[in-house]
Amino acid sequence: MVTRFDWSQQRLEDRRLLELRYSEPHRAYHDINHPEIVYGYCQEIWQSYFGNQDPLAKFPAEFFQTACAWHDAIYVVGSKTNEEDSAALYERSSTARFQNPYAQRAVIDAIRASGDHWASKNAQLNNAIKVFLDADIFELSADWELFNHNSNMVMKEFCSKFTPQEVLEGRKKWFESLRDKTRIYWICTDRDDLARENIERGIKHCESTLKTLERKAKNAIIAKTVDQRDF
Repeated sequence: MVTRFDWSQQRLEDRRLLELRYSEPHRAYHDINHPEIVYGYCQEIWQSYFGNQDPLAKFPAEFFQTACAWHDAIYVVGSKTNEEDSAALYERSSTARFQNPYAQRAVIDAIRASGDHWASKNAQLNNAIKVFLDADIFELSADWELFNHNSNMVMKEFCSKFTPQEVLEGRKKWFESLRDKTRIYWICTDRDDLARENIERGIKHCESTLKTLERKAKNAIIAKTVDQRDF
């Protein structure tokens, strides 16, 4: 059964906190709409890969609602601990206290795993968590326009702290790390090739833009030198 993402599944005091977090001014991609988008992909993947195989396979809506709501609750540009910090924030929340220990553990494991989708230890996670991980990066295999738009929005977030050149170099390095993975998705492996096509194109786009920035910087230096000459 299809269900809509619903913030009211989280406790009232937590909803207010999450709204503030996801509305932070630097968030261009990981914004208030992001959890709902990821949740929609969770439903799509679950139905495609499990629902049709086993009509009795129950869609774990509560787990997906909570994991999607909290997985990017803390998003500090440049931080290496956003996922760990988001998991810890959820663990201290009223929402977590009102869930059973098994449900809490699953959400915490999912949020932490989203820090490194490709870690070998994630192979031991259950299918619901793997669906969540795939949903979180599902648009890597979207059409190029959406892929490129998302990439630009993520780079906009990083430009709140770093220079455009630093952001492009970091994005290119991240794309290259994905290109070298043995797989992109845990469940949606049939979409790996689509993702790799976008990733390769993304690398070339970063390289091209970096060259343009370098050329503009050189021209600016030349122009400044000319202006400073004593004729």
